[in-house]
Amino acid sequence: MLGQLDNHPIGVDEPITRTSLTAAQVLATLCILELEAAGSQASRHQFVRA
Repeated sequence: MLGQLDNHPIGVDEPITRTSLTAAQVLATLCILELEAAGSQASRHQFVRA
């Protein structure tokens, strides 16, 4: 999942369509990445690599 993030914000839908993960799995993983300071929410439903 971390490989899906870079310096440019991406919407939540992008990793869902690029991976075989469900929406719930993507959102849970993004939350974990935020807690580990590996990813951050750039704006509502937009994420970037930290």
